[in-house]
Amino acid sequence: MTTQSPGVSSRGSAPVCARALPTVSGGTLTFMMNGPMNVVVKDEAGHVADISTYDVRQSNGVIHVVDRVLMPAM
Repeated sequence: MTTQSPGVSSRGSAPVCARALPTVSGGTLTFMMNGPMNVVVKDEAGHVADISTYDVRQSNGVIHVVDRVLMPAM
């Protein structure tokens, strides 16, 4: 996967309004609050996904599950 953001974890610090984070491929993902307990992710193409599962620990880091496909800008 080339859209991961290495070294970034949401544990203990949710975005207050909106925060843009770089991806490995040089793109940007923007994280925004959508209500008091829901974080959404917007890709460069304008697609918005809800994070449906947070903080899934894996042997190589922590993942978050989203409900849509996020794509880099074309």
